[in-house]
Amino acid sequence: MNTAGEGTPLLALGADGHLSAHDPATGRRTTRTPLLPPASAGPAPVIEVDAGRAYVNDPAGRAVYEIDFNDRLRRARTFSLDFAPSHMVETGR
Repeated sequence: MNTAGEGTPLLALGADGHLSAHDPATGRRTTRTPLLPPASAGPAPVIEVDAGRAYVNDPAGRAVYEIDFNDRLRRARTFSLDFAPSHMVETGR
């Protein structure tokens, strides 16, 4: 789970691979979308959130997804990689 603070939803990635957004004040789920295959034995995905977008790594799919959480969790971009992004951190804030 992750959030960027006030005004942004709480994001959670379930073991079923669905990404959900929740209202941080009430805990109510506001939207849900399939993003990854169900959890496997590999590294767990990470959600990094900034003021306008979220980023979710997909080690098995060798990609990082940019998610627009202000647009019903729309996948804005996919960064295809030639390696498995098993770790992810944010820099430069």
